[in-house]
Amino acid sequence: MPVEYLTPRIEDRAGEPVRAHLRRLMADGVTIVDPRNTSIDPRATIGADTFIYPMTVIDGPAKIGANCQIGPLALVRGAVTLPDF
Repeated sequence: MPVEYLTPRIEDRAGEPVRAHLRRLMADGVTIVDPRNTSIDPRATIGADTFIYPMTVIDGPAKIGANCQIGPLALVRGAVTLPDF
């Protein structure tokens, strides 16, 4: 029986398709723990090795640096800038 490996930065745990902008962020090194329960505005930029936890909403052109942790249950609204951690 072949073993299937799941790349958590590209697919969610259920293997369901992820919205295109979330896929782009994950391919760029952002870890979105639960893509089905996370909302990220396509205008937002997020640095590599940042973790976005479940029930997080990023609404607007936010700029989030690398190595950050956002959430769970966080709301980032507007043109907020969070530096690298």
